[in-house]
This record gives sequence, C-alpha cells and structure tokens, in this order.
Amino acid sequence: MNNKSRYVSLPNHPGIRKDKTSNTYQASKSISGKRLYANFKTLAEAIYWKNTFNPDVAISGLQVTSKNKFNVYIYT
Repeated sequence: MNNKSRYVSLPNHPGIRKDKTSNTYQASKSISGKRLYANFKTLAEAIYWKNTFNPDVAISGLQVTSKNKFNVYIYT
C-alpha cells in the first residue's frame, strides 16, 4: 500500500492544498468551530472562495459562491 499523501500543501496559500490524483484544489475554512471544505478546478477559484465565503449569507441565498456549483462539506 502506498503511504504517500494524496494532497500537497501549498506553502504560500494556507488552507489550500492540491489533489495530486485529480489536479484540483481543496480549500478549507473553519467558521464557528465547523470545518468547511470545497473543491475547485483552479487555484484562483479556491483563493477567492477561502477569502469571501460566508455560510450564513450563502445559506440565505444572498451570496453565490461561483458560477459553477461547488460542493461544500461541513464537518463538526
């Protein structure tokens, strides 16, 4: 079994890592003790989401995270 990680941390972008198998980027953010993750095709989209995403506003429908529909996973 291969013990190498599937993800590579990006040193200049804390909270964002690259998935080596699918060449996508995973951004993570912690708000009110809940960890949120979202996957993006480009680094720019991941950076934008990490800097602007607010789950309270997004849930009420006032904020669109992107033109594409991204999956956001919440872990408590």
